[in-house]
Amino acid sequence: MTFAYLLEELSKNAYLELPIDITRGECESAAETFLNFLSLPLEVKERYYFKVDEGSHRTNVGYVRRHKDTGNADNKEYFHYHALSLEKFSGLMEADDERARHFLIAAENIFQKASAALRGLLSIFEEGVPGITATFFESHDFPSLYLRFLKYDVKDAGDFLARGHYDTGAITLALAESAPGLRIGKNDKDIKEVPSRDSGSALFMPAMRLRDLSPALAGVSPAWHDVVQKSADTYSDTVARWAIVFFADPSHINRLSTEEAHTPTY
Repeated sequence: MTFAYLLEELSKNAYLELPIDITRGECESAAETFLNFLSLPLEVKERYYFKVDEGSHRTNVGYVRRHKDTGNADNKEYFHYHALSLEKFSGLMEADDERARHFLIAAENIFQKASAALRGLLSIFEEGVPGITATFFESHDFPSLYLRFLKYDVKDAGDFLARGHYDTGAITLALAESAPGLRIGKNDKDIKEVPSRDSGSALFMPAMRLRDLSPALAGVSPAWHDVVQKSADTYSDTVARWAIVFFADPSHINRLSTEEAHTPTY
């Protein structure tokens, strides 16, 4: 794959399917350990949390719960896994239920393979943007790479909707979802459902700040995406949907606001 081909594909679909050394089975197994972790008492789960940078709300690591009554569109739980997670949580893993240990070990495996896939993607970008790999991996002590395990609560009968948005960073890799329904486009007018994909592939979606990293990327539109899922496709009686997503940002970028991210402008 060449840099020119990559740009051409992104101009047509606002995303690109990439081969990755993570099978569907590995993702499903890791998702199951995540859901098992969520069955722990809330006070236990909440101990798994820290910030890489105390001055930024964008660097949350660990367990987070979001509710509609706090301004969010969906009731959901997620876990951000970071390169520092095993070190920070090692003491807790020894003291807590084995569900936490099993999840973090599975997350580390997916994190390392997703990081390798990111390097492979950036090696293609190097042709048009020399030095971009170092921008992500070598410009600071700990690369701004986050693996998100996400679980949506079951809603009432009918379609399940995750509100449309752009990701506010630079690069997103959608690794796996429990059911069809993910839609991607440049905005809310040309958005369309993503076809099912083979095991061992991920979806690369440009986020809002990728185009700012080089004039060579100025024509790359961020991927507007949402989820429309039939109630018949819910994962279980308590879990509407799970997803595993990998986010990568250079440390120096300034993310856009939540309002800007939820406004289709491209």
